Amino acid sequence: MVRVNPLDAAEAAQVANGALVLSFLQPAGAVEALRALAGRQATAVSFDLLPRISRAQSMDALSSQSTVSGYRSGLAAAEHLAKFFPMFMTSRAPSPGQGAGDGCRRRGLQAIATARRLGAVVRAYDVRAAAKEEAESLGATFVDLGSPPRGPAATPGSSPRRSWPPARGLAAEVASSDVVITTAAVPAARPRCC
Repeated sequence: MVRVNPLDAAEAAQVANGALVLSFLQPAGAVEALRALAGRQATAVSFDLLPRISRAQSMDALSSQSTVSGYRSGLAAAEHLAKFFPMFMTSRAPSPGQGAGDGCRRRGLQAIATARRLGAVVRAYDVRAAAKEEAESLGATFVDLGSPPRGPAATPGSSPRRSWPPARGLAAEVASSDVVITTAAVPAARPRCC
């Protein structure tokens, strides 16, 4: 069985005995599904755990799916926005849609590139310092909200980390945008809005 989305426990219980399951299983968040697969004596390969190195590049489904989802998110934003992403209109065009992005890795960079190609004015944010150059190389304006906490303060669940990024700065960016595409992801965590 080959799937992009992970199986839930009920679907895993329906897998044939001894099956090979290839998917983004997100094992840290799918304990019950993995127990069901183990009960069916299935072999499970989780593409989200493959190392993203040269030798494993031919199996790097995470990067390819991230590229696809970034591209589609830019298209979906343009389709659902009441304003234009005016591309390269030669006549007087209405003001272009304003977009903001959170997360500048493969998915976020593809969303930036797609929205820019469609004519959007894009602002991008990421906690990584290297993301500034990457986002700007695609035509986005990088929003600098400072550096995230380091050391013991950066551990999950600590109060300084929970308040990162600075809520006021990010809230102002969201409020001034017509479209917000968030692509930042934490392994084994459900996506959430700030």
